Amino acid sequence: MNRKSNGDSIRKLIQKLRREIPDVIIRTTVMVGFPGETNEDFEELYQFVQEAKFDKLGAFSYSKEENTPAARLKEQIHPMTKKSRYNKIMQLQQTMAKQNLENKIGNTYEVFIENKTFDGKYYGSVK
Repeated sequence: MNRKSNGDSIRKLIQKLRREIPDVIIRTTVMVGFPGETNEDFEELYQFVQEAKFDKLGAFSYSKEENTPAARLKEQIHPMTKKSRYNKIMQLQQTMAKQNLENKIGNTYEVFIENKTFDGKYYGSVK
């Protein structure tokens, strides 16, 4: 995928953020099913997500886009395999997010409320 980082550099960055900003919230997005992704590659991603304990994580399955280098790769992943890997990652994330939220019970946090939604039911940033 031509990314400029690797697992070790990302792990070090997460550790540094958590050390220097104890209440930091870390969010990321991962993709499963990129052409050529092996079972071992997926298990490495799964272990990384488990280790990193992201507060928020989104996932998506690779989708073949015409005229892209990845679309021409021969090792396309079967749609059912992509779906299974997506479900496995999201199940793990639900567990991790629940644990992260449970660790916050009883704590007090300073927040900044910028605005209300148009219907007045929710607070947040509305543009």
